[in-house]
Amino acid sequence: MESKFLKDFDTILNEILVDYRAQAPDADTSKGSLIFIKSACQASALWGAYRYQEWISDQIFADTADAANMEHHAWIRGITRRAGETDDQLLARYMDDLRRPPAGGNKYDYPKWALEVAGVLEAYCVPHGQGLGSVDVVIVADNDTGVPDQALIDTVFAYIEDLRPAGMRYRQA
Repeated sequence: MESKFLKDFDTILNEILVDYRAQAPDADTSKGSLIFIKSACQASALWGAYRYQEWISDQIFADTADAANMEHHAWIRGITRRAGETDDQLLARYMDDLRRPPAGGNKYDYPKWALEVAGVLEAYCVPHGQGLGSVDVVIVADNDTGVPDQALIDTVFAYIEDLRPAGMRYRQA
């Protein structure tokens, strides 16, 4: 993405010197002159301000923010970094939450809820897997085999049980 704010030092310096020449055509603006030195100092400060403005604009959006600010964007939506999670994985979870916000127990909520449990690497929802009104959640464990143990399955079940809509049938298989 092209910078909206950044100008290089030479461009800024030249613009300042052009302004001096417009105001005082006979003034000495040559390299080494007092006007040139003052203009270079001002150009340096402005260049820093442009750089800082560019950085600030990047922090507004999670996909261009640095890691700490991206984590803050996610935290605001209740998403925290999990152990071993990369910046790209956290960003993907955040973007998924923006694109598919919590919706009262629809098919996108169940995998999100399962992923909130420590030890779950991936989660999938199978609506109506055991008939109308039922929801199956398939989880992949964050271990060498990907196979969840019974303790993880029980933890995910209990966690989702607390969050799911009252009318949905959800049973542990």
